[in-house]
Amino acid sequence: MNSRDKSAQPIELPQSTTLPSPMHDDRHSIVNPYSPAPEVETDPETTKTSSTVIDGFKYPSLRRTILRWTAVCGIAAAPSFLLGWTINDGNVLGMLAAILTFIGFYIGGDLISRHWPIRRSASVRRTLVFVYATRIVLSIIFPVGIYLDMATGIAMLHLMNLNVDQLRQPDSTFGAQLARFWLSYGMTFFHAILMNIILCVWGLICLPFFAIYTNSRNAK
Repeated sequence: MNSRDKSAQPIELPQSTTLPSPMHDDRHSIVNPYSPAPEVETDPETTKTSSTVIDGFKYPSLRRTILRWTAVCGIAAAPSFLLGWTINDGNVLGMLAAILTFIGFYIGGDLISRHWPIRRSASVRRTLVFVYATRIVLSIIFPVGIYLDMATGIAMLHLMNLNVDQLRQPDSTFGAQLARFWLSYGMTFFHAILMNIILCVWGLICLPFFAIYTNSRNAK
Protein backbone atom coordinates (compact mmCIF):
# COMPACT_ATOMS: atom_id res chain seq x y z
CA MET A 1 0.00 0.00 0.00
CA ASN A 2 2.77 2.38 0.80
CA SER A 3 4.50 1.71 -2.50
CA ARG A 4 1.24 2.35 -4.40
CA ASP A 5 0.75 5.68 -2.63
CA LYS A 6 4.24 6.83 -3.47
CA SER A 7 3.76 6.02 -7.14
CA ALA A 8 0.54 8.01 -7.25
CA GLN A 9 2.23 11.20 -6.09
CA PRO A 10 3.06 13.72 -8.88
CA ILE A 11 6.64 13.82 -9.96
CA GLU A 12 8.24 17.27 -9.74
CA LEU A 13 10.36 18.03 -12.77
CA PRO A 14 13.37 20.34 -12.43
CA GLN A 15 12.85 23.87 -13.76
CA SER A 16 14.54 24.35 -17.09
CA THR A 17 15.80 27.61 -18.45
CA THR A 18 13.75 28.47 -21.51
CA LEU A 19 14.84 30.86 -24.26
CA PRO A 20 12.76 34.01 -24.66
CA SER A 21 10.23 33.86 -27.40
CA PRO A 22 10.96 36.00 -30.44
CA MET A 23 7.38 37.29 -30.15
CA HIS A 24 8.03 38.52 -26.64
CA ASP A 25 8.01 42.35 -26.58
CA ASP A 26 10.69 43.51 -24.20
CA ARG A 27 11.71 47.05 -25.14
CA HIS A 28 14.32 47.23 -22.42
CA SER A 29 16.22 44.11 -23.42
CA ILE A 30 15.80 44.10 -27.23
CA VAL A 31 17.21 46.94 -29.31
CA ASN A 32 15.56 47.76 -32.62
CA PRO A 33 18.32 47.98 -35.24
CA TYR A 34 16.12 50.19 -37.45
CA SER A 35 15.44 52.82 -34.80
CA PRO A 36 17.11 56.22 -35.35
CA ALA A 37 20.25 57.00 -33.44
CA PRO A 38 19.75 59.02 -30.29
CA GLU A 39 20.28 62.75 -30.63
CA VAL A 40 23.59 63.97 -29.35
CA GLU A 41 23.78 67.45 -27.88
CA THR A 42 26.26 69.59 -29.76
CA ASP A 43 28.76 71.71 -28.00
CA PRO A 44 28.18 75.45 -28.56
CA GLU A 45 31.88 75.73 -29.36
CA THR A 46 31.34 73.68 -32.52
CA THR A 47 28.69 76.07 -33.89
CA LYS A 48 31.05 78.99 -34.31
CA THR A 49 31.25 78.42 -38.04
CA SER A 50 27.92 80.20 -38.57
CA SER A 51 28.35 83.07 -36.12
CA THR A 52 30.82 84.68 -33.76
CA VAL A 53 29.94 85.99 -30.31
CA ILE A 54 31.93 88.97 -29.02
CA ASP A 55 31.04 90.55 -25.67
CA GLY A 56 27.59 88.96 -25.79
CA PHE A 57 26.78 90.15 -29.33
CA LYS A 58 26.47 87.73 -32.23
CA TYR A 59 28.23 88.62 -35.47
CA PRO A 60 28.37 86.73 -38.79
CA SER A 61 31.20 84.29 -39.34
CA LEU A 62 34.20 85.17 -41.51
CA ARG A 63 32.74 83.32 -44.48
CA ARG A 64 29.39 85.08 -44.23
CA THR A 65 31.15 88.41 -43.75
CA ILE A 66 33.16 87.92 -46.94
CA LEU A 67 30.08 86.88 -48.91
CA ARG A 68 28.02 89.78 -47.57
CA TRP A 69 30.50 92.53 -48.38
CA THR A 70 31.33 90.98 -51.75
CA ALA A 71 27.64 91.10 -52.67
CA VAL A 72 27.14 94.63 -51.32
CA CYS A 73 30.23 96.08 -53.01
CA GLY A 74 29.59 94.17 -56.23
CA ILE A 75 26.02 95.46 -56.56
CA ALA A 76 27.01 98.99 -55.54
CA ALA A 77 29.87 99.09 -58.05
CA ALA A 78 27.86 97.74 -60.99
CA PRO A 79 26.74 101.12 -62.46
CA SER A 80 30.18 102.71 -62.21
CA PHE A 81 31.72 99.51 -63.60
CA LEU A 82 29.56 99.77 -66.72
CA LEU A 83 30.36 103.46 -67.13
CA GLY A 84 34.07 102.84 -66.69
CA TRP A 85 33.96 100.03 -69.22
CA THR A 86 32.53 102.32 -71.91
CA ILE A 87 34.78 105.31 -71.11
CA ASN A 88 38.07 103.49 -70.60
CA ASP A 89 37.85 101.11 -73.57
CA GLY A 90 36.86 98.12 -71.47
CA ASN A 91 39.92 97.96 -69.24
CA VAL A 92 38.42 95.58 -66.69
CA LEU A 93 41.43 94.43 -64.67
CA GLY A 94 42.12 97.80 -63.07
CA MET A 95 38.47 98.28 -62.08
CA LEU A 96 38.16 94.76 -60.69
CA ALA A 97 41.37 95.19 -58.68
CA ALA A 98 40.05 98.43 -57.15
CA ILE A 99 36.70 96.81 -56.30
CA LEU A 100 38.47 93.86 -54.65
CA THR A 101 40.61 96.31 -52.70
CA PHE A 102 37.54 98.04 -51.31
CA ILE A 103 35.94 94.69 -50.48
CA GLY A 104 39.06 93.87 -48.45
CA PHE A 105 38.82 97.22 -46.67
CA TYR A 106 35.17 96.60 -45.79
CA ILE A 107 35.88 93.09 -44.49
CA GLY A 108 38.82 94.30 -42.40
CA GLY A 109 36.84 97.25 -41.06
CA ASP A 110 33.94 94.99 -40.15
CA LEU A 111 36.15 92.54 -38.26
CA ILE A 112 38.12 95.24 -36.43
CA SER A 113 35.12 97.38 -35.45
CA ARG A 114 33.36 94.43 -33.79
CA HIS A 115 35.32 95.20 -30.65
CA TRP A 116 34.19 98.83 -30.62
CA PRO A 117 31.33 99.82 -28.31
CA ILE A 118 29.70 101.88 -31.08
CA ARG A 119 28.89 98.67 -32.98
CA ARG A 120 26.66 97.60 -30.10
CA SER A 121 24.43 100.66 -30.48
CA ALA A 122 21.05 99.72 -31.93
CA SER A 123 20.62 103.11 -33.60
CA VAL A 124 24.03 102.82 -35.29
CA ARG A 125 23.25 99.31 -36.55
CA ARG A 126 19.90 100.43 -37.97
CA THR A 127 21.55 103.41 -39.63
CA LEU A 128 24.21 101.26 -41.29
CA VAL A 129 21.65 98.80 -42.59
CA PHE A 130 19.48 101.61 -43.95
CA VAL A 131 22.40 103.42 -45.61
CA TYR A 132 23.72 100.36 -47.45
CA ALA A 133 20.22 99.21 -48.33
CA THR A 134 19.64 102.65 -49.88
CA ARG A 135 22.86 102.33 -51.87
CA ILE A 136 21.90 98.88 -53.18
CA VAL A 137 18.40 100.02 -54.15
CA LEU A 138 19.77 103.07 -55.99
CA SER A 139 22.25 100.84 -57.82
CA ILE A 140 19.53 98.41 -58.91
CA ILE A 141 16.96 101.01 -59.97
CA PHE A 142 17.71 102.17 -63.50
CA PRO A 143 18.60 104.92 -64.39
CA VAL A 144 18.96 106.38 -60.88
CA GLY A 145 22.14 104.43 -60.21
CA ILE A 146 23.68 105.47 -63.53
CA TYR A 147 22.98 109.15 -62.89
CA LEU A 148 24.38 109.00 -59.36
CA ASP A 149 27.56 107.27 -60.48
CA MET A 150 27.84 109.56 -63.48
CA ALA A 151 27.71 112.66 -61.24
CA THR A 152 30.38 111.28 -58.90
CA GLY A 153 32.40 110.13 -61.90
CA ILE A 154 32.43 113.64 -63.38
CA ALA A 155 33.49 115.03 -60.02
CA MET A 156 36.23 112.41 -59.86
CA LEU A 157 37.56 113.40 -63.31
CA HIS A 158 37.69 117.07 -62.33
CA LEU A 159 39.45 116.32 -59.03
CA MET A 160 41.97 114.07 -60.79
CA ASN A 161 42.35 116.64 -63.60
CA LEU A 162 41.65 114.07 -66.32
CA ASN A 163 39.89 114.29 -69.65
CA VAL A 164 38.63 111.77 -72.18
CA ASP A 165 41.81 111.88 -74.27
CA GLN A 166 43.94 111.07 -71.25
CA LEU A 167 41.63 108.15 -70.46
CA ARG A 168 41.98 106.69 -73.93
CA GLN A 169 45.71 107.40 -74.27
CA PRO A 170 47.29 107.42 -70.81
CA ASP A 171 50.93 108.09 -70.12
CA SER A 172 52.82 105.04 -71.35
CA THR A 173 56.01 105.57 -69.39
CA PHE A 174 55.85 102.05 -67.95
CA GLY A 175 54.05 100.53 -70.92
CA ALA A 176 50.59 101.16 -72.32
CA GLN A 177 48.88 98.21 -70.64
CA LEU A 178 50.36 98.91 -67.22
CA ALA A 179 49.58 102.62 -67.49
CA ARG A 180 45.99 101.85 -68.47
CA PHE A 181 45.68 99.41 -65.59
CA TRP A 182 46.84 101.91 -62.98
CA LEU A 183 44.66 104.65 -64.46
CA SER A 184 41.57 102.43 -64.27
CA TYR A 185 42.53 101.35 -60.76
CA GLY A 186 42.99 104.92 -59.57
CA MET A 187 39.77 106.15 -61.17
CA THR A 188 37.69 103.31 -59.66
CA PHE A 189 39.34 103.63 -56.25
CA PHE A 190 38.91 107.41 -56.12
CA HIS A 191 35.32 107.11 -57.31
CA ALA A 192 34.61 104.60 -54.51
CA ILE A 193 36.07 107.04 -51.98
CA LEU A 194 33.68 109.76 -53.21
CA MET A 195 30.72 107.39 -52.98
CA ASN A 196 31.65 106.39 -49.44
CA ILE A 197 31.92 110.04 -48.43
CA ILE A 198 28.38 110.54 -49.75
CA LEU A 199 27.24 107.46 -47.80
CA CYS A 200 28.87 108.80 -44.62
CA VAL A 201 27.05 112.13 -45.01
CA TRP A 202 23.78 110.31 -45.65
CA GLY A 203 24.38 108.17 -42.57
CA LEU A 204 25.05 111.21 -40.37
CA ILE A 205 21.78 112.73 -41.59
CA CYS A 206 19.82 109.54 -40.83
CA LEU A 207 21.47 108.73 -37.49
CA PRO A 208 19.48 111.24 -35.33
CA PHE A 209 16.18 109.90 -36.67
CA PHE A 210 17.12 106.32 -35.88
CA ALA A 211 18.33 107.39 -32.44
CA ILE A 212 14.93 108.96 -31.74
CA TYR A 213 13.20 105.83 -33.04
CA THR A 214 15.38 103.56 -30.88
CA ASN A 215 14.82 105.64 -27.74
CA SER A 216 11.07 105.67 -28.32
CA ARG A 217 11.02 101.88 -28.61
CA ASN A 218 13.08 101.43 -25.48
CA ALA A 219 10.82 103.78 -23.54
CA LYS A 220 7.75 101.59 -24.19
